[in-house]
Amino acid sequence: MMQKKVETAKTLLNALPYIKEFSGQTMVIKYGGAAQISDELKTSFARDILLLTLVGIKPVIVHGGGKDINRMLEKLSIEPKFIDGVRVTDEATMEVVEMVLWGAINNEIVSLLCGHGAKAIGLNGKSSSFFKAKPLKEGMGLTGEVTEVDPSIIEKVLEEKFVPVIASIAEGESLGHPGYNINADTAAPKQKKYEAESLPPMPPMASSSPVEIHQSASPAPKVTKMTHAQAKKAKKSSKLQKSKKAKKHPKKATKKAKKHS
Repeated sequence: MMQKKVETAKTLLNALPYIKEFSGQTMVIKYGGAAQISDELKTSFARDILLLTLVGIKPVIVHGGGKDINRMLEKLSIEPKFIDGVRVTDEATMEVVEMVLWGAINNEIVSLLCGHGAKAIGLNGKSSSFFKAKPLKEGMGLTGEVTEVDPSIIEKVLEEKFVPVIASIAEGESLGHPGYNINADTAAPKQKKYEAESLPPMPPMASSSPVEIHQSASPAPKVTKMTHAQAKKAKKSSKLQKSKKAKKHPKKATKKAKKHS
């Protein structure tokens, strides 16, 4: 138990520079199926999200649920169809997609976060016309591509200190449209308020795909994403560059050190 507390303290100490830099900003996290396969991983994820909220970072969770959708389709004797690895969504499949993503997985994640002390609320594209879509391409049925996002929905939720948990279902073009099935990997970056920028490595999290940090404090907020392996490489490269700079300008480095002593 003591060893675990020591490790937790070390993790927090290592994270302090990032906490200071990103406090008050928005972090969009794609919560994939690989991070949902065990109670241990789910607990770790929920604690990570709670920690982010406690240090002033605003997490936004986007999730899919492909494996659960396939299991339900199998139970209902509906054969899943894919083209180039992308699901073809007919109306019957769309009903299952909405039932699984919105009716089951989203509720489970919200309950998980609330059970660990974080305030969470479920959303999808149909929530106050949050995000809309169009057909991805001909022959894909109700598999869609996001065309429009209303960021005010997220902003209002974040203002109330809630963690938005977003199911990747988009609103259709017309009243009564069944909606569109959106790949969760593309739903997160479609928050059009954000663009790409370099980012220092962050501490590991439970997300099964690259973590995306959406900066919202500056006039032109931007985003990047990297895997944990890329983050470690970037950190090592950063240290190496600093070391080379110090060797190249030893007097400047010495003066700087004296100034801070």
